[in-house]
Amino acid sequence: MLLYRINEKDRTVSIVWSINKNELLSASEKEQVYTFDEILSQLEDFRNNRSEIFENLRITMMSGLNERIKVQDLVKNVGSAVIQNSDNVFFKYYSNLLTIAYMNIGEPILMPKDYVKERFNHKKLVETARAELQKQFDEILQAMNDERNFDYSATGEILVATPRSQLAVIRTENTNIVYRVADKPLLTFFYEFSFAVYNAGLKVCECRFCHRHFLGTEEAVCCEREECLAENKRLKNQMIREKRKNSDYTRDMDNYTAYVRNKKKDLRIAKVSPYVMDEFDDLKKKCKSVVDIKLAECVEFGLPVAELAHTIEEQEAVIKAFRDKALAENR
Repeated sequence: MLLYRINEKDRTVSIVWSINKNELLSASEKEQVYTFDEILSQLEDFRNNRSEIFENLRITMMSGLNERIKVQDLVKNVGSAVIQNSDNVFFKYYSNLLTIAYMNIGEPILMPKDYVKERFNHKKLVETARAELQKQFDEILQAMNDERNFDYSATGEILVATPRSQLAVIRTENTNIVYRVADKPLLTFFYEFSFAVYNAGLKVCECRFCHRHFLGTEEAVCCEREECLAENKRLKNQMIREKRKNSDYTRDMDNYTAYVRNKKKDLRIAKVSPYVMDEFDDLKKKCKSVVDIKLAECVEFGLPVAELAHTIEEQEAVIKAFRDKALAENR
């Protein structure tokens, strides 16, 4: 069986892909943790890129029943396809699930207790087994192809009732872990994951750099991949520089910065005490804060440059007064 638990706060999904009841106490050791983005990527990859391979797997299994191909030989036949696609966790899960189904459903054909009776009823046994196996394929494909199962807006009403929906509560001395036991097609998992995405205020976005889908807020523009974050930061800094370059207030701000720097240089040349230099730095920060607040106000409301220039003159006077006093006391 497959166990899972969704952590909306951390935006992660913990999955134990395959475990039997006797192994439940070790479930936490077997679990694998995926981010919401990783689950989204794996689902989209399976739905968009693995359908043909999945159909080939179905055909191989259907033919195998008629040709009495045992499980170990079937695994050899489909092994390369499964290995090549095992990077997709959902393909790997479903292919393993169906291989077990093939073994159980096909047992009267592949390992008959009475070979004579099997040969006599072979056609009917194959038809019955194929119908049962096809039913499992159909359940998976229906779950994967129904867009409602992946509605991250949660605007539609959905009701799912599985006959064996249950929890696995694993309690040890220091932990109490609650997993959901998934139904085989993973319907409940899809519904709960999609609602967790909605509940977290996320939506499917396209990264402006790598063009991959990711889950983000309304204003998100890039995914969490390191190279995309770096490129987004570079563009933001570039926009800030361009905006500053084209700003009507840039020259006044540059002149103010140069003015303060020169006054500090005067104190350094005069070799005033470190205590005085620290006082100057504190004053510089206070004056800069006053100028920055005025700059933000000018930018927001489109005030004349003269408004900013007036504030700068006031703060320059404060800086100059401190410098003059410090130099006089240092003689």
